[in-house]
Amino acid sequence: MASLSSPFSDGFVSAEEADRDALTTAALLSELGDERFEEALQALVGEVAAAHLRAATPWSPDASAPVLPASEFEGWLARRLSEADDVLGRLGERFADRPADSLSVEEVDTATQELLEQRDLEYPAMQQLFGSLVRKVAGIGKGIAKAGLAAVGKVLPTGVILAALRKLLDPLLRWVLRKATNRLPVSLRPAASALAKRVLRESAPGDGAQGPRTDLDSVGEASHRFDTQLAEVVLAPSDSAAEQTVADAVQEAEWSEHDPVQELDEARARLVGQLAEAASGEPPAAQLQQFVPAVMAAMPVIRAGVGLIGGRERVARFLEAGLAKLISGYVGPAAAKALARPIVDVGMRALRLEAESAELLGAEAMVATLEDTVRHVLSLPQESLDEPLRVEAELQEAFAESAARHLPREVLRADLPSGARAEAQDGAVWLFMPRATRPCFRYKKLSRVLPLSISRIQAGEILLRTGETLEGHLLDAGVRSWPVEADLHLYETLPGTHAGHLAAFEDGASAEDFEEFTPEAAALLVGRPGMGRRVPTWQPGGGPPRRLFRLVVPGVPRRRRRTSRFVVRIDPTAAKPLLRVHFRLGEREAHELTGHLAGAAMRQVVVCIRAALSPAARRGLARRLAKGSERLPGGAFPAERAGALAEHISEAILSTLAKELPKAAATVRTAAQDPASGLTLSFTFSFADKGSLKSGMPEAAPTLTIRPGYRSD
Repeated sequence: MASLSSPFSDGFVSAEEADRDALTTAALLSELGDERFEEALQALVGEVAAAHLRAATPWSPDASAPVLPASEFEGWLARRLSEADDVLGRLGERFADRPADSLSVEEVDTATQELLEQRDLEYPAMQQLFGSLVRKVAGIGKGIAKAGLAAVGKVLPTGVILAALRKLLDPLLRWVLRKATNRLPVSLRPAASALAKRVLRESAPGDGAQGPRTDLDSVGEASHRFDTQLAEVVLAPSDSAAEQTVADAVQEAEWSEHDPVQELDEARARLVGQLAEAASGEPPAAQLQQFVPAVMAAMPVIRAGVGLIGGRERVARFLEAGLAKLISGYVGPAAAKALARPIVDVGMRALRLEAESAELLGAEAMVATLEDTVRHVLSLPQESLDEPLRVEAELQEAFAESAARHLPREVLRADLPSGARAEAQDGAVWLFMPRATRPCFRYKKLSRVLPLSISRIQAGEILLRTGETLEGHLLDAGVRSWPVEADLHLYETLPGTHAGHLAAFEDGASAEDFEEFTPEAAALLVGRPGMGRRVPTWQPGGGPPRRLFRLVVPGVPRRRRRTSRFVVRIDPTAAKPLLRVHFRLGEREAHELTGHLAGAAMRQVVVCIRAALSPAARRGLARRLAKGSERLPGGAFPAERAGALAEHISEAILSTLAKELPKAAATVRTAAQDPASGLTLSFTFSFADKGSLKSGMPEAAPTLTIRPGYRSD
């Protein structure tokens, strides 16, 4: 009998078992989500991207973009996995036979930190990644206990879970490499081949099928995918099912050698040289026939194989002819030198451009103008591209606006359209950066650093990505007098831009220093809302480039930003689903709140909390709620409910704190005096049933817990 085997697949289970597994998966995913893990992934992508770009330097002006051999990537991966084997292996020895639900986050953190202090990791972000990775072991234990599996004996030893983490770390690090170096995933090779055949005019073995949008994965999507894979391995009904999950993860993370961003680097460098040497007055049509497809290939929508239809190819041909005509009188050595002179003047002091070749610098500005024009026109909806008159008008306007961004005002006509006038800068142009890696450019920078005098009112209106205001950030950094004198640095992204690129090549900067330069921020800082941009995380065609800003305040040390204002945890597994919202206050805010409570200034307590629950903070809470729901199988509630739920929760938080804080003054004071930075006010909301979670509101006022530090459990 022992030799008999079942003909049924591992995945064949009863309806009751399937329901239980769905609840268990939801319980695990609700505990595994960790913003510190996402932050560590983002930091590691940035560090690897910067190291990859540094490997491209130095280059001669006529050099093509570099190609790092696959062995470089495999070597990096092997070194990181060796580090993981050491850390996870030692933790496995320490906790091997302990059930996962017996471990606390504090115990795991302490053990991991002791091991990491004994190693000199090549990449600082790896330390943060290991810490947050091992912390998931405690999350699995909580999820197992929450789902009731401990009662039926389905609790894996910690050593087994650590082994699963090690296996899934390989595909995770492969994703980091692919993301940092802009490689297409293997799953998109058929789509890339179709692109080569239909757009780049190269032979390809076949059109292939459209692949998933995995080349556009955000860090959040990669983090969620990892958590889902980990839950699948932990809950796998057999070893073979677990191994299949790992094998699928590795295959999904493989990258191809095709790098559209590097091909765009090469196309830029080639066109710069061609325009600098072209005969004046002759339209450079043949040169643009090579350049326009390279710009298209680096646009996310094209890379994913979306929208590759005849209309876009026809528009590409129209762009090649139209742009060649527009610049025909401004190519060649004489024109390039004439363009370069004022560019050197505006960028000499800040960027030391006087040492660069005038012909190449002038031609480079023209190539930047062409590239932005192509990207703008091809980002239009397909129905717009089907109308020739609309395309012609868009081409004319886009070229004028792009020229105003990249060429000094003195070389432009005085009667520019209003859109181009809004883009023109006094004594400044946008330049490809970093200069040290030319011709591998990863962002643009405004050639002029803008001196500012920022009032407290202005700073209080500028909202940062964490949900705090610039006022709060400057106060936390030590500013005590207003107005604040600061230098404003402005940046614009290119295809392939990572925060690590800017941090590595901008003196004294870190990835945390760069904020979105929205129209609101532009209006408050420089009085020109048109200079700002509001760009979604992703949109068809890649959309316009993002604008970023960095403020440097002389004499004020840069401080690490705190993490997001809110953390959301959704537990749909209980009879009465629970929603935990961690509301974080910074160190200064915590002491300000303590002072108001000590002085019995209760109205000021409410005012302080209301300021922290700003409209921007509420929008941030809505995003967190929507994201938390998306992480759960089937979604905890529809995404469109997130805004209304955030408003309800914000008002409930305000009312609860107004009622509870006067009685909790001693608790707040003790937490504020704790060495841990900041303060977390945790609110637990309950819903009558799963239907209420889907479509209703919490059934009662939340319970409140006050703790020191930034909590996310």
